[in-house]
Amino acid sequence: VYFLHNNIVSLNKFKRAFLSRLDMVRVEIIHAKMSPKKIKGVLGSFVSKEFDVLVATSIIENGLDIPNVNTVIINNAHLFGLSQLHQIRGRVGRHHRQAFAHLMIPRSLRLNGDSRRRLKAIEENVALGSGYVLSSKDLEIRGAGSVFGYAQSGGALVGFDFYNKLIQRTVSRGSVGLCLDQVSVNLFGDSATIPSAYVSDSALRLSLYRKLSLINHLTLLVSFSVELENRFGLLPEGVSLLVKSQELRLRCFDLLILSLVLVGEHCSLVFLPSKHLGTLTVFLSGVDAFFASRNISYKFKKHSGERLLLSFVWDNKNKDILVFISDFLNKFKNGFVN
Repeated sequence: VYFLHNNIVSLNKFKRAFLSRLDMVRVEIIHAKMSPKKIKGVLGSFVSKEFDVLVATSIIENGLDIPNVNTVIINNAHLFGLSQLHQIRGRVGRHHRQAFAHLMIPRSLRLNGDSRRRLKAIEENVALGSGYVLSSKDLEIRGAGSVFGYAQSGGALVGFDFYNKLIQRTVSRGSVGLCLDQVSVNLFGDSATIPSAYVSDSALRLSLYRKLSLINHLTLLVSFSVELENRFGLLPEGVSLLVKSQELRLRCFDLLILSLVLVGEHCSLVFLPSKHLGTLTVFLSGVDAFFASRNISYKFKKHSGERLLLSFVWDNKNKDILVFISDFLNKFKNGFVN
């Protein structure tokens, strides 16, 4: 057992308290002001199970990997940062035995907002792979600080994620006029989802949604699908539809299609001005031939900013609209040339 008390002056007080109240329990202390030789000796004895409880400062958070330790008790946990608590918690459970992390605060203490949020976050995020969620939560609680100044924490007028989106949009706008997060694809509605039966932890599901939305290349999308199968098993239908939606989103981004939406039986695509449109008459005749060959009626409408809205009714229940849209995007990419 690790007992972490981050105050060298009072470490011996806790050691005496344990020895006086717990029969047959062997206790030692360790802290950074001890000589390297002494530290090495104490740790060697702990690994050899010559004593049961190691009363320590936060020195234990760095690099210790002792398989037979399965419990850490953190005293005054409200004084630690979120990433530090996660790091300390990771010192146990490094073997096949069930591990436990107990966070203690003074009985009379009334936690302020940030301290409560830190402890609540560490309590709720216990699943494997929750480190990313905790790091995001830590950034949210501490604040991103000043982007152009020296402050490394604290609030900002613009959130960190939104600031990144603004930068990304500005850079993209200079070359293609579109950013991936502006592209909207919704063909499957609520059917495209990660079910709780597949990934039970809600925080982990949220991080997977976020990770998927940030994928900007088809090869990375394939790797994401393989990772899901390796971690959770074969993809259920909802997850497969979610991956296909992201694939369509990437293809629409490449073709400067702002949105692809199916509501009921009504499907619509919004095209931005691009080289793919080429000569407008050629594009329109290509679209007409494509829809005529499939006996589907459609209509165009001009929007502001030289945008074109293509809409049609999809009422064929015997055919997959995903196949139809994929064929259309392939034809559009190739200029409707066979």
